[in-house]
Amino acid sequence: MSLAIRNARDPGGQRHLLRDRVYGEVRRRIVSGDLSPGDELSIEGVAIAYGVSRTPVREALLQLAEEELVVVVPQVGASVALIDLRKVYEAQFVREVLERACLAAGAEVAHAEILASLGKALRVQGAAIREREPAEFYRCDEIFHNLLCSMSGHSGISRITNSARGHLDRLRQLSLRNNFALMETLYAEHRTLVEALRQGDFAKADQTLRGHLRRIFRYADDLRQRHPEFFVEQGVELPPRGDAVAALGRFHSSGDVTLSLNSAAGS
Repeated sequence: MSLAIRNARDPGGQRHLLRDRVYGEVRRRIVSGDLSPGDELSIEGVAIAYGVSRTPVREALLQLAEEELVVVVPQVGASVALIDLRKVYEAQFVREVLERACLAAGAEVAHAEILASLGKALRVQGAAIREREPAEFYRCDEIFHNLLCSMSGHSGISRITNSARGHLDRLRQLSLRNNFALMETLYAEHRTLVEALRQGDFAKADQTLRGHLRRIFRYADDLRQRHPEFFVEQGVELPPRGDAVAALGRFHSSGDVTLSLNSAAGS
């Protein structure tokens, strides 16, 4: 079926395509830091910039507001949301559980093709450091972690969690701005992880991945001190930074798991 026929049957189809294009581009600019926290977003200005009407822009901004990346005030306007560390820590919790689970599921069958792909991603990432290209480094970082997730056979996990990672990915990109020492550290951890997989040392691979992902906590505190204007003021305690994977292991190995459906129903 041609696009023309589809659009004839669905008059809103073209508008939805435009909305998705505006949504994707504005989201990319927010996550990359091209649009800073607090920046105003004029519906008319965005419409002119992308050559579309106001309607798909308004719909795109409402979609971004659902992800809490944009703040929309009716009759007033919209602005880029401040970075919320609660959202960062929640997304980090989910990311750590899923990536470590994927590593555990796929580590024992990490075949030569996957290891070769990880090695290629490392080479490109190393070149990004030498050429001092933070954006390219981040792109390679995404590829590397997507490959780790694909080891489990669940290649769509990264896409599933993407919409929930907006605040986390903003912080990751902000941390890389001209921070070549951090890039070197992250790159070294990637190399250690891949080498552990090659050697069949799955415990070391998991330990390395855990520390690698939790590095976010260190630079989150530092960035909040250096750029308080970028962050939501936290009026409540932030979520705990405990190790959910280890806690789950202790739970199952304790021998204390006695809840049944009947006892749960009677509680």
